[in-house]
Amino acid sequence: MSDAYTMKGSIELGRGVQEFSREVEAESEEHARDLILSSLTSEHGISRANVSIDEVE
Repeated sequence: MSDAYTMKGSIELGRGVQEFSREVEAESEEHARDLILSSLTSEHGISRANVSIDEVE
């Protein structure tokens, strides 16, 4: 069964820091975190080390 997770945090980009808030459906919080990291790193061409997830709802 999938649950909805909302994650908030920041992304370090070459021109500064950008805040984000994303919602995904996943089987667990760990799976949701992986989906968010995969999406953000693909979109911005950055590594996972540049993404900070500060809040999970």
